[in-house]
Amino acid sequence: MSPPPPVFIVGAHRSGTTWLTQQLAETGLFSVLTAFHVIEWEALERHARGEGPRPDPADLAQRLHALGLSHRATDQVAVTPTTPEEYGYLLLAAGEKSWLRPPTVPLLQRVVARLQAEHPDRTVLLKNPWDYGNEEALLAAFPDARFIAIHRHPLAVVQSSVRMFRHLWVAPDPYTSLLSARYRRLWAGRWSRALFQWLASPRNDVDLHITLGGLVGSHRKHQRTWPRLPADRAVALRYEDLVGDPVAGIGRVLERLGLDGGAAPETAARPSGATLSPALARHRRFIAWRSRAYRARWGYREDGSTDPVWSPPA
Repeated sequence: MSPPPPVFIVGAHRSGTTWLTQQLAETGLFSVLTAFHVIEWEALERHARGEGPRPDPADLAQRLHALGLSHRATDQVAVTPTTPEEYGYLLLAAGEKSWLRPPTVPLLQRVVARLQAEHPDRTVLLKNPWDYGNEEALLAAFPDARFIAIHRHPLAVVQSSVRMFRHLWVAPDPYTSLLSARYRRLWAGRWSRALFQWLASPRNDVDLHITLGGLVGSHRKHQRTWPRLPADRAVALRYEDLVGDPVAGIGRVLERLGLDGGAAPETAARPSGATLSPALARHRRFIAWRSRAYRARWGYREDGSTDPVWSPPA
């Protein structure tokens, strides 16, 4: 019997992909890429070749504890060896881009195979915000794959992204340093560090405009590619609706994907957003204008609120 096809979660950075992955993982139906896999990937590869022992998640848990890491600095996601993580870190570590391209298809296929081997009775569930808008490449590499798209109000996404970026360049973030050799190299480089710290300065809001430009571009690519996916293997939802009723939201996703029998998710509900920062408040109308097509498609209002009566577009 062949393993079930993988499921890919696609969505912009800070749109709720980690929280959605946690909710789905709690059903017991999925095998998920975790911080342990990302941080210990090379050791896992050596073990698979018979060149060393298999790393122990308990050892990583001790390292995280020694670093004082219990939660990610900019949200309430717990940091443990089982924290869901992006496969984009593995693509970067291979010397490639953080989104899937032909040279890294074999690597991602190995990731899927490893997760399938760890839990043969479960469906592999992967996420990578860098592949938001790159769904056709995923479908080409995994023709039977299924997809979940998560959307969130652009104001909330931009605010959360800017907050995260500025945190990463005030001082080295120990958790991101474990995940990403590229981040460590950028911090170690005098000129690269100076550049990113300038970009992250709240005095100029350059990072806000870069973030918004990238987000709008990703939305456009996603809106072009999403309709090309098989309709019976693609489901979309809004972060705000999932926050309002996680059990119903997860139930609808599982039903659309033809999966059932899992436990109800137990992760506590998250807030739908925070009060706009002064910088976001200054640029609110500009952000709303740049994202007007996306907002109209997904029921998001200019003032940051969400249309309560809404259905996903075809």
